[in-house]
Amino acid sequence: MNQIYCDGRATAEHFAGLLNDFSKARGVSDLEDTLGHVLLAYNLQQVTCVSSWGETNVAISSPHIAFSSSLLQSQSAMTGSDQPTLAPGGQEFRRARLNLFTDISGSRRIGRMGLRFRLCELDGMISTFLATTDFSEREWELMKAIYLRDLYVIASITHRKLVSFAENNRRQLFSPRERECLQAVAVGRRPKQIAGDLQISEHAVRLYLKRARRKLGARNLIEAVGKSLQDGHIEYLYRR
Repeated sequence: MNQIYCDGRATAEHFAGLLNDFSKARGVSDLEDTLGHVLLAYNLQQVTCVSSWGETNVAISSPHIAFSSSLLQSQSAMTGSDQPTLAPGGQEFRRARLNLFTDISGSRRIGRMGLRFRLCELDGMISTFLATTDFSEREWELMKAIYLRDLYVIASITHRKLVSFAENNRRQLFSPRERECLQAVAVGRRPKQIAGDLQISEHAVRLYLKRARRKLGARNLIEAVGKSLQDGHIEYLYRR
């Protein structure tokens, strides 16, 4: 078996190195590269994570998947003939049909068994993390006994990273002025009042609000404020 199974110090070093890789990830592509390191470190066949919030879906994988729809289907992949059983922190599954995904080269990646972790946020973001392998039964039992906690931590960190990326994207949708103007509208300020507060022209305020509304695809300011609050672009504030 891979050295990681035989040498406790190597195992600790591998895990510490992976945590360092995760800490350095600054975007989805970095995170996908780190999943590649996870795949090699634990001798897995496929590592995938699908995250959903609202109408937005992000799917990352190592090896890379040819079609994102294959990844999106992974959220319901462990049903029917998969014979799922509960494991601490996750769900173990064995597949009657061996082929789970198609990688970007078009070849098949076999995963006879694996683990699924479901992670949720209060804002509704849900991630499904899958780690699949083609181990023998003996290797699989050993792997679960030693590395289940590692994989759960890795799943949790991947989820939290995707949450942070999503939050950054929300904050970066608007310019600072667009966000300030929308935030002011959310607490009941009118364009003329906002202009006085920010010491800019009323025309400029209306232009910032128009740009923000277009970015959201909102029909009016009320809808724009509602979407911005729902998606976390601006905060719920109350005037005293």
